[in-house]
Amino acid sequence: MQLSSLERAVWYLGPLLSFLLLIFLAQRKLLRQYTALAFSLAVSLSRTALLIVIPFNTNRYAEVWMITAPVLWVAYVLVGWEIAGKIFESYRGLSILSRRSLLALVSITTLVAIAVLGPELNFSRELYPWLLLFSIVEKTLVLALSLFLLALCGFMAWYAMPVRRNLVYYALGYTLFLLGLSASLYLRNVFGASVTRWISTGALTILDCCLVAWMFTLTRTGDELKAAIGLPWHPSQQQHLTAQLAAMNSYLMGGTRKI
Repeated sequence: MQLSSLERAVWYLGPLLSFLLLIFLAQRKLLRQYTALAFSLAVSLSRTALLIVIPFNTNRYAEVWMITAPVLWVAYVLVGWEIAGKIFESYRGLSILSRRSLLALVSITTLVAIAVLGPELNFSRELYPWLLLFSIVEKTLVLALSLFLLALCGFMAWYAMPVRRNLVYYALGYTLFLLGLSASLYLRNVFGASVTRWISTGALTILDCCLVAWMFTLTRTGDELKAAIGLPWHPSQQQHLTAQLAAMNSYLMGGTRKI
């Protein structure tokens, strides 16, 4: 089955935008600051470019999709790891806690999804049965990551933490992308393989929009400037929240030393 002109345009645009963004990051000397993002872009670019040349709805396409999917999942986790570390770069205790929470959340939710849903899967209704299992793992993983990043963004906004402007765009963009991807994977499991093409096209469109936005927002200046982005607290309230952050971090640092 051949892809439509719209589907092909979206698929070809993704690798092109990823390549251009990697060039922009290199020119702006931001690759070292955002290595997980760069790795994610490189993996996504390579994977999409590879899948484009393979006929859709074939065994070869399904095999390549399954082989490359775990690499992309690792890239997603690394992005969450990187964002958490940068948000709490001034609070080592909170950084360690958030990163450990990320690994625990991803591991537990994925194992639970396989243990609970695996035995109930009806493989007889699927053209490519193992794709169904992989899609469930991916859906669970992406949902967990998107909720984790959403919680980080909410934490950052509540405490009006001073963070780099680039980090705000990076975190919000990736959260939006993962939420869109999670919704598309959910719809795929509800409506079956017949809508996979259109759902994939929708998820890629969201990614393309984020890539374009990052081209204009991730700048060298944005990585040097810090701003407190969040709720407009009164100065006395902001002082209290900052003291809370320091106290939590101090407590967690004491715990990590004991460990």
